[in-house]
Amino acid sequence: MKTIKFFDENTQQWWSPVTGGSNIPALNDLLTQFGLAFSDRIYAGTYSLPDVTLDDNTKPRDFPYLSGSSLARYPSHARVLSVTLHDQVAEVTTESIKEVDDIAILALLEGEC
Repeated sequence: MKTIKFFDENTQQWWSPVTGGSNIPALNDLLTQFGLAFSDRIYAGTYSLPDVTLDDNTKPRDFPYLSGSSLARYPSHARVLSVTLHDQVAEVTTESIKEVDDIAILALLEGEC
């Protein structure tokens, strides 16, 4: 938990957050009608888009994925971007870096609203 401590300028003390982030259960309730759901794991790292070439024949730069959940469920017809990222939960609890492959972070859906 040392890695998520921060210094609060107002109280002049070091704090460890008890909770943070989004209300994933509420978001999952909202997204269930689209066949989507977020996982309870948190990931971070950088990724690049596979098989993408820009107009000037160069590859795009790496993109940061600073901290966020992955997709646990998505429709079978969705186009999904899966990447390799670091498991932040393992990093905080065991203080070791664990790389995980095939983390779904983006699903593109097509259809009528």
